[in-house]
Order: sequence, then C-alpha cells, then structure tokens
Amino acid sequence: MSFLEQIKTITNNLINKSRQKLIAVLTNKPGSVESAEDLEQQIEYLNNNKAIDIHIAKMLKGVLSIRNLRARDLMIPRAHIDYFESDQTLEDVLNAVLENGHSRYPILDDNNDDQEAISLLFTKDLLRVLIDQKVDQVSLTEIAKPIKIIPETKHVTTLLQEFQSSRTHLALVVNEFGEISGLITIEDILEEIVGDISDEFDKEDLFIQQVSKTSFDVLAKTPIYLFNEAFGCELSDQEFDTIGGYVFGLLGHMPIRNESIDLIPGKLIARITQVNERQILKLRVRAIQDYSVKLKKEIAEVTNTEQAAQVVAEANAQAEQAKAQTEQANAQVEQANAQAEQANAQAEQAKAQGEQANAQAEQANAQAEQANAQAEQANAQAEQANAQAEQASAQTEQENAQAEQAKAQAEQVNATATVNPEQAPLTNDKAEQEK
Repeated sequence: MSFLEQIKTITNNLINKSRQKLIAVLTNKPGSVESAEDLEQQIEYLNNNKAIDIHIAKMLKGVLSIRNLRARDLMIPRAHIDYFESDQTLEDVLNAVLENGHSRYPILDDNNDDQEAISLLFTKDLLRVLIDQKVDQVSLTEIAKPIKIIPETKHVTTLLQEFQSSRTHLALVVNEFGEISGLITIEDILEEIVGDISDEFDKEDLFIQQVSKTSFDVLAKTPIYLFNEAFGCELSDQEFDTIGGYVFGLLGHMPIRNESIDLIPGKLIARITQVNERQILKLRVRAIQDYSVKLKKEIAEVTNTEQAAQVVAEANAQAEQAKAQTEQANAQVEQANAQAEQANAQAEQAKAQGEQANAQAEQANAQAEQANAQAEQANAQAEQANAQAEQASAQTEQENAQAEQAKAQAEQVNATATVNPEQAPLTNDKAEQEK
C-alpha cells in the first residue's frame, strides 16, 4: 500500500468515521478528552495490527498531542532568540544573516528597556537591497515588515490555523505584562507533529571542539556532567546544569567578553569568548601544560541533537519521578485536607455544643438569679413578719404587764375593802373599770 493510499485509509477510518470527535479534539470543545482517547486507541489499534505505517501513527499522535499545548510550551526562550537592533547597519545585519542562516529575524528597539518588538526582517528583502547595491542607502527599518505578536496562552491549534490563513510563519510571544518571552514558528508546531525538521542550513554544533593541543571551544550550554567526562574533573552540578551557568556563578557579576577565570586552579582556565546582555554563550577552555586533558573522542564528537536527546530523556525520567512524587504529595495533601475538614467539622460541632451549653448555663444562671431574688424577697417578707410578730409580742407583754398591774391594784383595793367595807364597792367598780 502506497503512502497516499495509507493516508486515504486513515482518513476514511478515523476522520470520516469520527469527524465530530476530531473536530472536538482540535478545537478544544467539550468532550475532546474522551474523543482524543478514543482516537488514540484507534490509532494504536491500527498501528499494532500494522494497518498503518509507524511513522504515520506517530504523526497522527502528534496531531492529538498539540491539542492542549499553548504557545509558551513550544516557543524559543527569549535568551535564545537571534534578533537585530533597529539601529544596526545593513552590513552588520548581512554578516549575521550569513552566519546564522535564518530566513526571518525580529527587529527590536534596544533603546527601550523592554526591548519592544517593532518589525520583522525577511532575508529575501535584504538580498534585494544587496542586489540593487543600496546597502549604504537603506536603513533596516525601511525594509522591515510588521510582526505578529501573540500571548503565551494562545492555543497552538489556533495559532497554526492563523499561520495558515495569514501565510505568516513566525510570531513573537509576550507574557501578561507585554514583555517578550519568546518566539514561535510554524516549524516549531510542525516538528511537534512530525518530528525534527532539518535542512541544509541547520547546524549541528559540537558542545566541545578542540582548536589546539591544549585549547578547546566549549558551548556555554554544555551539561556539566559532559564537561566533567571530557576534562576528567568533578565540577559540582548541584546548583547549575551547564558550564556557562557554573562560570556565571563563579563570576558573581554580569559576564564580560574576554574575561578569564580559573575553573580549576593550576589546571583549567576559561575565557569568555561570546556573550550577550544576559548570559554566556561560548568559552575557550585552556589546559595548563602539565595537566593532561582527558578528552574522549566520542564525547567531543557528540552533536547537540544527540546530546539533547539524552538530556531530554534524563529530564523526562526526572520529570516522571517528580510527577510521581508530586502526585503522592498531592494525595497526602488531599488526605490532610480531608482530615482537616473533618477536624473542622468536629470543631464546629463542638463549638455549637459549647454555645448550646453556654446558652443553657446562662438560662440556668438567670433562673438561679430569679430564684435568689425571690428567696431574698421571701426572706425580707419573713423578716418583716418576724418584726411584726415581735412588735405584737411586745404589745402583748405590755398589755399583760398592765393587766398584772391592774390585778395588783385590784387586790390592794380588795384588801382595803376588807378593812373598810364601805369603800369596797366603789373601789371594786373602779378596779373592774380599769381592768
């Protein structure tokens, strides 16, 4: 089966059969996750049964893989962008173009602190000026074109459609503050689908190149572990991943071109040969005469592409491990959150019970205070009654005393009557009256 026939078969089996699902996947509409899983299973099934070529299967999986990607996931970081400043001469620009080999370059205003993007240079426009022999008569901004600017959060699928409809191949990526954070091209998106795309102008720079018996050109992005293997040393990679970062850390200030530093005192000296405004790009490492460099040929000839694959593989493994640890930590956090919520619920319940008990206690206190008040009132009434009783008792005793006195007087009168009978009746009447 030819390549075109396989494409036709895939189209019939996947797109026509699951057209709505595929649209949902590529446009990130509801249900796209389930649709993507279904399509991945179908692709895997066809691949396992050798119904489609493995490369086509990978390409289809690549199409599905970009559905959740955003511009920041595929962009070239700001520090690695090749750009021109608006005040550069065309002669300088031409020399840089011949060295780098790109077809498009952003032009930035270097006088602006944010290095605002103002336009885009097409190499073909520069060549036209060169052919017309007007290099000294034309400025860079005169031949520049408008440049597309997008946010970091733009979906890659949407951006790919915009690239196709507008026939542009490059866009600058800005963060939420409007600062340039990277650059993305249509090639970056296509490579995510079909794999690495190389042409005759793509360079495979070596991390380490020997230029003399004791001197070596070293790219700043060379991993420290590779540098250690090449030079037989043991530089620490705990704080920095690359030799450029390691040297930057030793300097403690912004690097300066041709600045030198002892990597290993008495053994290795590094001189900065290429630098930009933010980072070191290349070093010239020189070995002291009595220090034998243990540079392995197979390491020296490793290309960035191959080494990057190894670094990516190791990074992926570390990422998977970190992901597993993160998931475990998330599970523990969720468990802790559940326990915390349970404890909070219990605390709320205890608080409610405490408030209810306090309310009951306050009610009981109010009733006790009311009872005390009633008891005090009763005591007051009892004391008043006792006082009245004592007063009545005192009156009774006074009356009894008066009666006793009257009785005594009566007896005295009676005794007198016995002596003088004529006065007795009168006295007795008086006594009775007084009594």
